[in-house]
Amino acid sequence: MSRFKVKRNQGGSSRVISSKSTKEVSSGRKVTGFFGLFDILGYRSLIENNSLEELIKIYNSVVSGIDKAAVTINHTDEDQSLSFDTVGSFMFSDTIVLFQEYSTINLPGGTFILKAALLMRLAFEKGIPLRGAISYGEYYIDENCYLGKPIVEAYETEKMQEWSGAVLCNSAEQEYALDLDRRSSAKTMNFHGIEINPAVMMSQFMENLIVQYDVPTKSGIEIRSALCWDDYVSIFCKVDVPFLEPHIFEERVRENFSRHNKKIDNDSVRQKMENTVGFLRFLETRPISTRIANKG
Repeated sequence: MSRFKVKRNQGGSSRVISSKSTKEVSSGRKVTGFFGLFDILGYRSLIENNSLEELIKIYNSVVSGIDKAAVTINHTDEDQSLSFDTVGSFMFSDTIVLFQEYSTINLPGGTFILKAALLMRLAFEKGIPLRGAISYGEYYIDENCYLGKPIVEAYETEKMQEWSGAVLCNSAEQEYALDLDRRSSAKTMNFHGIEINPAVMMSQFMENLIVQYDVPTKSGIEIRSALCWDDYVSIFCKVDVPFLEPHIFEERVRENFSRHNKKIDNDSVRQKMENTVGFLRFLETRPISTRIANKG
């Protein structure tokens, strides 16, 4: 369970106590944008089955900096100057948070969702499966707290899922649909001295970032907008991942769920692994041109 501390206030707002971000945060300002929350699955088992010395080694070699790697596209854009969205991040306990700091174009989902998908993939391949949710709206940030309805929405949506995966919250899904409309009327702009049309550049990415899927939740199956975090990153971000034959999906998921001495011998973990295998096989069998965001 997440150690993400949410304090509800009147009117549905929230206060979240956090550690410092991996990116310098200006004190006391409002943000209107996407917010992503990701929990490390098997965190308790990780703690219980490793000595403190082993945990420190795992943290330093595996966990530390994985959020930074994601928001900089695996360290290829360290200052995020080539990204349409500047994304901040921080980690504490078993939780990783991504938040939108600035967007250079009127397509605010441009690279935020891409970076969220990359975070999922990088963590999974390091034996740290994540479960996440992305919300959208106005929230307040500084170095010590996060306030706003998007934080509560992401927290509640994340914890209801039964797999290693991530979905858009209702607020993010609505904003994502608006992004599709905005792209149809986007104009050419000057970006670092180059005339580009961001809609054209982002189309191949955005239309393949999200898929409608029967997401397993604690209350049953829900049709949700899920991040294509596995195949998307391997195809477009050029991560060196070999082609996966169908018969090795279970082995791959089992290996990453159990890495770092984590135990997988209980029904809850087995169910999450089975649900994750199903989703990854679903992604691998879908032609890339059909992985579109619309529900029709």
